Amino acid sequence: MKIFAAPDAEDEELDPVDPLGSICIQNDEGRQLLERSVFVDDWLEGLLSGLRRIRSGEVTANVDLHSQRDPLIWQAVDGGALLQHKSQAVGIQNLDAFEKALRQAVIDFTEPYRAHKNWARCTELVAMREWALNQQAG
Repeated sequence: MKIFAAPDAEDEELDPVDPLGSICIQNDEGRQLLERSVFVDDWLEGLLSGLRRIRSGEVTANVDLHSQRDPLIWQAVDGGALLQHKSQAVGIQNLDAFEKALRQAVIDFTEPYRAHKNWARCTELVAMREWALNQQAG
């Protein structure tokens, strides 16, 4: 399981208030869900929210993305999940592996933003990074 999040090359200032970029979720079979020019913080929060809801026992979880009209749709499947957005879908066989990949994606994505003067104002992104760095959280 791999999750990649990268800032848009055109986003010269790398302002964490509106972090535009691309996100790709790829499973072990090579299937992927890819979105470009999105607010990556919104997506990372949506992925974590859906993961938590599926783990709490919800069979289906529609997670609204503030920056997108279409929600992320999570469906519990055989101890894993199916993640859908628009016409794209990717199976997640192992939720623990997904969480590990999500933690790493959050750490990698937020690292270049930490020195920015607006970093402290981005409370949700800061909280996501703290979650990612805390291996005991879930």
